[in-house]
Amino acid sequence: MSDRLFGPADGPTALEPELVTMVAVAVYDRGPSVDRAERYEAQLAGYSVVRARASSSWQAVRRLVSEHRTLLERRWSGAGL
Repeated sequence: MSDRLFGPADGPTALEPELVTMVAVAVYDRGPSVDRAERYEAQLAGYSVVRARASSSWQAVRRLVSEHRTLLERRWSGAGL
């Protein structure tokens, strides 16, 4: 293989990724005494009104992202909340 096609063997092969934004999600276990379908609650850190509940922690995070996608896209695009 030619190094010209794939780049030099001893040089950097790709640019370093650039951080665009960070999103923190807090997940809470609400305990066994609450409705099983809403035991876990995910919240966008710093914005307690942006939350979703589900039967597992992963489903709560997934629901949070899907239900608040427009808001999160604005945050990721740099437009802020």
